[in-house]
Amino acid sequence: MISIFICEDNKQELKNIKTCIENYVMINALDMKVELASDDPISLLNHVKRKATGNNLYFLDIDLGNHTIGGIQLAASIRSFDVLSPVVFVTSHDELVLATFKHAVEALGYIIKDGPDSCAGQIRQILDLVNKRYLTNPLDYRVFTVRCEDSVRIFNVNDIIYFQTSDTHRVIMTHNKGQIEFRMSMKEVEKADPDFIRCHESFIVNRSHILAIDKSKRLLKLSNGSICEMSFRRMKQVLDAVN
Repeated sequence: MISIFICEDNKQELKNIKTCIENYVMINALDMKVELASDDPISLLNHVKRKATGNNLYFLDIDLGNHTIGGIQLAASIRSFDVLSPVVFVTSHDELVLATFKHAVEALGYIIKDGPDSCAGQIRQILDLVNKRYLTNPLDYRVFTVRCEDSVRIFNVNDIIYFQTSDTHRVIMTHNKGQIEFRMSMKEVEKADPDFIRCHESFIVNRSHILAIDKSKRLLKLSNGSICEMSFRRMKQVLDAVN
C-alpha cells in the first residue's frame, strides 16, 4: 500500500486536497490511503521519520506561510531518509516552481491551484501515474532505508535476508550482497515491513528467505545458508507467517 502525506497551510485547501484524494482512491479501489494531512511541516516530517518506509507519496505546498520551513525545504529534509518516494508540489504561484530546480529537489509533478476543478483533475492524473508505476511491479517498490553516519542507503526488501542485534540500538543486516551495520532498534526494524518477522529477541528474518524450520531445535534455515534461532515464545508467530 502507498501512504499519502499532504502538507498545506490553508486548512480549507488541505481539506479539499484530502477529500479529492480519498474519493478518487475509494471510487477506483486504489491501493493507497491518506496517512496524514497536516498544516504543520515539522509534525509531518517527524511522522514520516517514524514510519521508515519507502511506499509514500507526498503532496507539499511550496509556500507554507509563517512556518519555519517551506515546502521545498520540507521535501529536501524528507529526501535525506526517503530517497525514492515521489514528491508533488502544490502552489498558487507558478513562478515558485523554478525554486525547486534551484534546490535540486526532484519532483514527480506540479499542481497549480488555479481552481477546484483544475486542481482535482491534476491530482487524479498524479494518482493514476503513481498507481500505474506501483502496479507494474509492487514488490520492487518496497524498500528499506538505512542511515549510516552521513549517508543514506536504500535496499530492496526482497534482497534483505535477516537482521541481528549487534549492540544497544545497533543492528547488523545481512542482504544478498553482504552485511551492513547501523543504529536502529529491533522494534523499529520489525515495524518497517510486514515480511520482517521477529523470531527471537536477537533476530528478525525476512519470511520470504526462510527455507526450512526445525521446530524441535527451534532453528530457521535461510536462503543464504545462515541459521537463526527461534524462541519458543515466537514460534507460533513464525509458523503463522510462513503458512
